[in-house]
Order: sequence, then C-alpha cells, then structure tokens
Amino acid sequence: MRPREEPATGEFLGSLGYYEVTRLTARSAGRLRYGWARKGQTLSLADATIAAVALAHGLMLMTDNNRHFPMQELQLYPVPG
Repeated sequence: MRPREEPATGEFLGSLGYYEVTRLTARSAGRLRYGWARKGQTLSLADATIAAVALAHGLMLMTDNNRHFPMQELQLYPVPG
C-alpha cells in the first residue's frame, strides 16, 4: 500500500466483517485438513481455517484459487478469469 492509499485502504478494511476463530472453528479446520490429507490433498492451516470459518457462518468465499478450497459444501464466489 502506498502512503496515499492508506485512507481508502483503512476505510475498506474497516467496512469488512470480522469472524473469530473459536475452538470449535479451529477443530473444524483440523478435521478438514485431516480428511483431505486422507484423500491425498494437503490443505494449508490458513486455508483450512478460512474454509472452516466460512462454513461455520454460511459465508461465500471469494478466491481466485479454487484448488485450495475443494470442499463441495463451501460456496465459492465465481471470480472471472
């Protein structure tokens, strides 16, 4: 971020919702990692946690890398490209 972009960036970030990573969510992330590892696909802890939060709150996830989020039950926002 360039210094002149800081006010707009701060405003944008302040407008976003925040969802805590609870123990329950962390356990769900661990289950996702374990389940997908048994299927031969390694998920990063960060991606598994993001997916667990989205699933716990019924959120749609916007990503340009769908391979990181293979869960059928996870709603992905269609990113053009």
